[in-house]
Order: sequence, then structure tokens, then C-alpha cells
Amino acid sequence: MWWSFRKSKKLGKGVRLTVSKSGPSMSVGRRGARVSIGRRGARSSFKLGPFRFGGKLW
Repeated sequence: MWWSFRKSKKLGKGVRLTVSKSGPSMSVGRRGARVSIGRRGARSSFKLGPFRFGGKLW
């Protein structure tokens, strides 16, 4: 059996704090382009039409 938990809160324009089962994270950016920093490092993601791209920054 599995379970999940996620709660997010907007802290300001383009900044979001998320708390989940795997730990806290923070993301900065706008719709379609974002940088997230969390327990597993920093990641980027962006959307170009119907395609989504992303990867680890460091």
C-alpha cells in the first residue's frame, strides 16, 4: 500500500513553498519555466508548446 501527502503555499509572485512526504521544497519562476530547490538538489523545468523539458542543475 502507498500513501502521499503534498501541501503548497504561495509566498509571493512566482514563489511557492511545498511540503510533501519526501520533504520541503521551494520553487521560483512563472508558468512554463521554473527552478525548484529541494532535498534532492536543484532542478529546472520548462514547457515549449506540448513538450516539457527539465533536469538537474547541481
